[in-house]
Formats: sequence, C-alpha cells, structure tokens
Amino acid sequence: MSETTIHLETLQPQHTPALIELLIFAFRDHFKQCQNLSDEQLTHLFEKRLESASNEVSTHRIVALEDDKVVGTLCLKWKPESEQVKAKNVLFSKEMVQVLGKWEFFKFALSSHLLKHDPALYECYIADIAVHPEYQAQGIEERLIPWVCDFAKKDAKFDLITLHVKGTNKNATRLYEKFFFKTCLQKRSFARSILFGDPQWNYMTLPLK
Repeated sequence: MSETTIHLETLQPQHTPALIELLIFAFRDHFKQCQNLSDEQLTHLFEKRLESASNEVSTHRIVALEDDKVVGTLCLKWKPESEQVKAKNVLFSKEMVQVLGKWEFFKFALSSHLLKHDPALYECYIADIAVHPEYQAQGIEERLIPWVCDFAKKDAKFDLITLHVKGTNKNATRLYEKFFFKTCLQKRSFARSILFGDPQWNYMTLPLK
C-alpha cells in the first residue's frame, strides 16, 4: 500500500457493510471488556448506531478507502448552532433490548453514558477513529487527522478540535501529540475502570485560533 492508493470520502450507503465489519474488528476487544456480545449482536448494534448518526445533522463520518475497501474511518460531532427537534435514537429501543438481552442492554446503556461527550458550540469533537488491523501503522491515521484539521479550519464556528483517549493507550497519545494535541484534562472513574479496563481517560485538545 502506498499513500497515493488511499483516498478519503464521506460515508456512502454502499460503504456501510464494510464499515460495520471494520468497526467490529476495531472495537471487538473494547466490547469484550464490558460485554459478551456475539458478532451478530455487534453487527446489529453498529447498524443502529450508524442509523442514529445518519439522522443527526451535527455528525459527519468519513471513510478511508483503498480501491473500494474500507480500511479506516473517523466520525466527527459538534453542537448544532440552533435548537432542533432531536431525531429518534434507535439505539435505545425495545428492539435493542430483545437483541442484546436485558443485562447486556443495561451494560451497553451504562457504557454509552460513561463515554458520552456533548461538544460545546466551538468544538469539533472526534467521536471515534479506527483503522483496520491489517492496515495499522501504515500511515492511515496520519491522513485522517489532517483531514479533520482542514475540515474544522474551513468552518468559522470551530476554534477547537478535541478527542478522548485511554490513559494506557500511549501510542495513540503520541500520535495526537505529533499533531500538537495536548492533554488538558484527565478524567478518572471507577466505573470506567470496571467496564473498560482503564480508570483514566485523557481529554486532548488542538486550538485552531
């Protein structure tokens, strides 16, 4: 793979099956720490998560493609400039209780609450970033992060790019520091330690102005 073979574009419907496969690859271990979900359940979960995101005007997801293969992805969130009617959240529904089971649904709802971040008006928040295991350490992250910077700088309402990273994820922290992100807040939580195997999450910021 060379850098020129990778191109970035906004998520399209035809990318969804491959994107879900990538998200399962990337986050399966994360879920195993707090939940015992099958690949079938994870597939349904990510389908609903993407469906919910598609209803939000303040969310934007891109994919990194090699030819037609989805090898990376990144999702941005921000606060709407005006009050809007909230789209129905299909993640928290009776259907999801039936798919996951009551106990697993409870743990999913709790973990989602613990990881939730509501961006401020000026904030462009990286909600998730993932690269296919077979393509890690091949420079895809180095393509995704500059794309975010360009995206945010073109919009006058943003003056800050932010993200969260596990305290133990030193490789990711060093990567973001390479792009001048700095840790401005360290959050510690016993519940996060139980569910995700790490008590500390670092809130990192990159000022744009």
